[in-house]
Amino acid sequence: MGSLSAQEPQQQPPPFRSGTNVIRVDATVIDRSGHPVTSLTADDFEVREDGVVRPITSFTFLANSGEPSDDRSLPIRSQQHAAAEAARDDVRVFLVFWDEYHIGQFESAIAGRAALTRAMLSAFGPTDLVAIMDPLTPSSAIEFTRDRRALADRVHLLQGRRGVYLPPRSAAEEAQLEVVNWRVEAVEGFRHQVTVTAIKAAAAHLGTLREGRKTLILVTEGFGVAPRGTDFGPGGRGIAPLTRSAMGLYADDQNTALDIVRMANDTNTAIHVVDPRGLQVAGSSPAILDTVAYGSGGELHRSNDFAGAIQRIVGQASATYLLGYAREMIHDGRFHEIKVRLKRGGYDVRARAGYWAPKPGDVEKAQAAAAAAVLPASIASAFAALNPPNSARLVETWIGMKPSADGRSQLTVAWTPVRDLPAGVVPVAMTVTLKSGETVLEGSVKSGGTSFDVPVGPVQVSIRVLDGAGEIVDRETRSVRMHSGGDPLWLSAVVHRAAMPSEVRALSAADAPIYAGREFGRTDRLLIRIHAYGNASEAATITGRLIDRRGATLLPLAVSGSSAGWQIDLPLASIAPGDFALVFEARSADGRAEAIVPLRIRR
Repeated sequence: MGSLSAQEPQQQPPPFRSGTNVIRVDATVIDRSGHPVTSLTADDFEVREDGVVRPITSFTFLANSGEPSDDRSLPIRSQQHAAAEAARDDVRVFLVFWDEYHIGQFESAIAGRAALTRAMLSAFGPTDLVAIMDPLTPSSAIEFTRDRRALADRVHLLQGRRGVYLPPRSAAEEAQLEVVNWRVEAVEGFRHQVTVTAIKAAAAHLGTLREGRKTLILVTEGFGVAPRGTDFGPGGRGIAPLTRSAMGLYADDQNTALDIVRMANDTNTAIHVVDPRGLQVAGSSPAILDTVAYGSGGELHRSNDFAGAIQRIVGQASATYLLGYAREMIHDGRFHEIKVRLKRGGYDVRARAGYWAPKPGDVEKAQAAAAAAVLPASIASAFAALNPPNSARLVETWIGMKPSADGRSQLTVAWTPVRDLPAGVVPVAMTVTLKSGETVLEGSVKSGGTSFDVPVGPVQVSIRVLDGAGEIVDRETRSVRMHSGGDPLWLSAVVHRAAMPSEVRALSAADAPIYAGREFGRTDRLLIRIHAYGNASEAATITGRLIDRRGATLLPLAVSGSSAGWQIDLPLASIAPGDFALVFEARSADGRAEAIVPLRIRR
């Protein structure tokens, strides 16, 4: 059966810290009132692995109320900023998973939305990071925020679609309905598969944020099949009677539950399950929910007070004991049970149920993948040139070179303001010094590009932005090796940008201004001129590609031209927001050279 969800779980690393043999267990301790206990010491705990007591070698208590502990900026400016905040030990991370496929359309959804709205506005602290997703939300679209009103508005859009099949939410969902011939059992099996895959993907995504404890709040009535007699609507087509085996096919599927628990344990994610219907007079919660909740160190909340359950979940995340114990590295591919207990009674301990040890082959594959994931130095340096979201830089600069007369090189420097420059800021000033410390030129730089002749060899370029009083308000220093025409092969890539359609024609002009910035909008259009220099440039061939932050090629780029100069016309409308790089490579029988253009595309 095909899968509608685009969120396959990411491959997770083994549960061991690289190069150590310390197993970490994050535990919360709850008293009889459901409140976290904060006064325990290492001597109060006992940790067993596979029934064997393991001496605790490290112990840390983290108390976190969600209140600011310093003067940092609270508003989340981007998802890169959110990831940086999530990595902090003093920030709690919550992901609400609204299982719309298994929530009733009317009473359950209405009550659940109302209670979740109240919780969003009152349960979380100012520094807590919270996101909301449903089974069809891809991992790349999960957005963490501290804006409680925005979260409450997002809750209002959530739906309950248990037993509701028309209209489909997407063309892909409609196609899946056709594939299974509109049979209730098949559709519910498909929905079950999508939900389980999405929950595992959610836990995997949380695992990429940090090693510490994360909380996934799963809002669901339980994974099951549609009740007998459910009709799809027009013509009542395709209604197949449910068999006895189908009625209980997924509710007691412990293999599925253990699969989810394994992902949650590997990513240190506690899954708390909340039923929007509250306490049920008849029947009980499916066993799969008990296994998922308690196996991951969470809880199955059986209460008519939905908002109170969220408050309880948040409270339990406010106190965490980090326990570590020494263990020889094992590679048997088996599950190893961990039990954490207190030596004194009256408390409930929540911790992950254990971990899966890797197989020898898995370790070798992970090591090979880790080695392959290391970016070449040139690509890593290019991405490092992208300013962080909170950067105070005033200008971006670009430095290029080409051979000049008398064995010298022509150095070109251009700059582009990152934001509106403060009043009184003067044009950028530049100083070029040789390796010996001798200054070979000083001058101002026009934003569109200024060129100077300098000696061949290593030079240091110092770029300064001055205010009206001559004080330096921004500066950058780069070491550059100036090439000569006698060098084998080297490349230069020059970017020209059109922000509006009326500017596109001006890009083709020979004196088009150089764009030194690295941030672009999706409405921008780029013309990139690539020049190959050196004694092997005549026979060189040029190729280009678009890569992501992992170095993976997303798109080959069509480079046109000849040895006199190549270029590429690149509209950005079809590229999603994010960080990318354009890699241009020249190859000849005598050598290889590359030029890399990093770019960040805004929403």
